Amino acid sequence: MDTQAAVLDGDINTLWQDALEAYRMETKSDLLGVDFADDIRDCAGVEDVMNVLQENMEDFKAFRSEYSKWGKVRAVLKRVVGVVLVLNDVAGDAAAASGAPGVSVIFVGIGVLLTATKGVSDRYESLQELFSQVSEYLLRLSTRMEFKAGLSSAARKNALDILMHLLHVLALATKLLKKNRFMHYMQVVSGNKDMKDALERLDRLTATETRVTVMETFSTTQQILKEVQTMRSGSLFVIPSTHLVLIQCISPDGQGHTETLERIENSLSVMTTVQVQQLDIEIQKWLAPPDASENHRRVTASRCEGTGTWMLNSPAFMEWRERDASSFWLHGKPGSGKSVLCSSVIDMLTSMPSNTVAYYYFDFRDESKQHADGLLRSLVHQLSSASDECLSLHREFYSSYGKKGGPSLTLLTDHLRCLAGALSNPVYLVLDAVDESPHDARRTEVLPMLRKLTSLHLDHVRVLLASRPEGDIRKCLEDECTVSMDLQDAEPHERDMKSYIALVLTSYLDFGDWPRRLVDLACDTLQRKANGMFRWVSLQLDSLRKCLPKHVEKTLDSLPETLGETYRRMLDAIDRTCIADVLRILACITYSQVPMSAYELAEIFAIDFDTDTGVPTVNAEHRVSDPASRLQLLCSGFVIVSENNISFSHLSVKNYLR
Repeated sequence: MDTQAAVLDGDINTLWQDALEAYRMETKSDLLGVDFADDIRDCAGVEDVMNVLQENMEDFKAFRSEYSKWGKVRAVLKRVVGVVLVLNDVAGDAAAASGAPGVSVIFVGIGVLLTATKGVSDRYESLQELFSQVSEYLLRLSTRMEFKAGLSSAARKNALDILMHLLHVLALATKLLKKNRFMHYMQVVSGNKDMKDALERLDRLTATETRVTVMETFSTTQQILKEVQTMRSGSLFVIPSTHLVLIQCISPDGQGHTETLERIENSLSVMTTVQVQQLDIEIQKWLAPPDASENHRRVTASRCEGTGTWMLNSPAFMEWRERDASSFWLHGKPGSGKSVLCSSVIDMLTSMPSNTVAYYYFDFRDESKQHADGLLRSLVHQLSSASDECLSLHREFYSSYGKKGGPSLTLLTDHLRCLAGALSNPVYLVLDAVDESPHDARRTEVLPMLRKLTSLHLDHVRVLLASRPEGDIRKCLEDECTVSMDLQDAEPHERDMKSYIALVLTSYLDFGDWPRRLVDLACDTLQRKANGMFRWVSLQLDSLRKCLPKHVEKTLDSLPETLGETYRRMLDAIDRTCIADVLRILACITYSQVPMSAYELAEIFAIDFDTDTGVPTVNAEHRVSDPASRLQLLCSGFVIVSENNISFSHLSVKNYLR
């Protein structure tokens, strides 16, 4: 007997009992003793289950007043129930034979979770998001599971694992809801390790089955295609019974032999294309490359037209572009515009069809973009689509290592070299903000990896690296790179800065009342005092926007000399009634291990820290309706909003606050 099947037949009752006990330990609730458990067990389909759940909720007055929100929850929950029933159909035969409770306890668990909302509006929204994410994972399996006759025992075992783990997810959500800690879904997922880990495991379990499906279907499709070609050549053979079902689905109306074969061949060709696309999606999910294009779009949006042209035409840059196996180190002070110059390089190189360009922005705001692992995953992903040969090599790489967990740095490095070596056209790797990797990671992972990238010994590969000239980076790259440029010594860089200042002063309405003399004075003063830092200039221009013409000269005479002094003055200018909240918000961003949303940070506005008891309390009336806008207003210059996440506008802000 298949060992997997033996596990299902012999131990399934024990597995369900263990899952129920784990649920009871988490929630202090016995699912088998819940009032509506018997009603759930009698349900014959999706609508029956949904009706029992709704009837159980109607006891709450708040539920009736929020009926429209229940409608949204009901719609997404209905999808979850449907897939769970299909999963149970796959794994449930043995359960029924052993007397195990089976899938009904999951629906009871959903009912208990819904009951814990007590009809409260915010909780509905959180549950809607939870069920949406669970539904997204489970819907991967629905089509595959509906044809249960062709499923292996391993697939059935995986279906059972998914059901039992879903019960664990429900237990954690119920526990958090009862403790009033499930009001904001994203806060729970980002801040509660148990829930985050549970959802990630559910993701892995469903992805495992999808991966198996893609590989099995692709293999079967290729085999059937060969058999169809044999049939069309007139050879005799017996079609395997496992393939007859597919052929009957494709040609159910008994068409002629030749026409049927053509229909099968066309349909299988389409299936092959779809399966290959699904395989590539699974490979990307397994590789999990950080998305460097997000950073590139953000930097490009801040770039003034014509910025960086001088560098693209400079002898140093031209040498790097044309010299075999060359490497370029671009360095400058904080806020000197290195990222903007890198974005100009990337756009210029990618505009030439003969080039292959892969790029990466290290990012202090995003932990996934601070290590060698993220760098290699991103570069590998970008190069994998550079040619058909690269794509084939990438699929072979996944076939060899996809079932062994994530690839190691060594495997990724070797694969990157393999992909680059498969290309004959020029390959350019552009890596910005190396200094935004943490010091420990930089010393142990990033800098050693950069040495390897600058010495791939492939003539057609060129590497450009941009960073601050910090000691460890200088020691690593100064002698390693064949070309270097210090922006502090680049006179054309000063011209870029002058153009940027003039553009802002002459095109922004805030400076429309200034006479030409003051515009020229401000332009000259800012350029002279900037010391090569675009960031410093940008902050002074923000401050000068509020300045009346009669105060301009005095303000220009007293400009802060450094970024640190600029940030101190910005804090001093904040309204004293708000400064405590602003400092708490900045502290949260500084020390948070994960990106924080505007919604999460704005909770600070609703907390009263100065109570008679000394214990902070939450006052829901003090919540703001537009958290992102309010945070940007109060923390102007310190933070930016990206996809509703709040982060520091520049690494120098974080360094100053620490």
